[in-house]
Amino acid sequence: MPVSKEERVEQFKHGIFSLRTNFGELAQLMIKEKYGFDEADDTTYDLKDSSKQGIESHIEVKFARAYRNPSSITRNNVLSLCSNSSIDVYLSTEWNDSDLFCNIQQVKPELFRTLYYGIFWKDIIEIFCIDSTRHGLFPNSLERFKSDADYRKEIRTNIPYFYLQHNQKDYQFHLKKGSIPKHRSAFPKCTMTYEALYDLFTQEE
Repeated sequence: MPVSKEERVEQFKHGIFSLRTNFGELAQLMIKEKYGFDEADDTTYDLKDSSKQGIESHIEVKFARAYRNPSSITRNNVLSLCSNSSIDVYLSTEWNDSDLFCNIQQVKPELFRTLYYGIFWKDIIEIFCIDSTRHGLFPNSLERFKSDADYRKEIRTNIPYFYLQHNQKDYQFHLKKGSIPKHRSAFPKCTMTYEALYDLFTQEE
């Protein structure tokens, strides 16, 4: 019996949430195909907008998946959890759950001018964008960000939960209950269904 498109899309979606380190490559490919960008010239950034010159053309892509926190494993539930393991993911309408935590990490503003980022929810993919006209919302001085509390507060007014990573070189910011409304109001780009993403990769060339 032929597999329906609905079943193929569902299998495709399940695979996305099962991907390991190459999830980031999928996100880059999605943005590249959807917006017609080109491959980067080197590995310091992800994609290139060929309508622009120099660093103004550099695009970074960062996405996270809205996994639910798994139940703790105990001696009493270990067999049940492992035997019935499944991937549990938040719906986009469940953004205000206090346990939701998505991290956008390894952000290096000095290497790009536009950032595409977002969340793969259970029902949709939500895409945000901080474009080159608003690149100034990112810190322009690592040392100042480290030493100046008022400067950090200013940055976090625009991009909530914006921090240095443990390496004290790269930045990260969190998408969760306290920040998602800000990103949805200030940096919305679009939402995509998984069927639309599937279609993006199955179009005839």
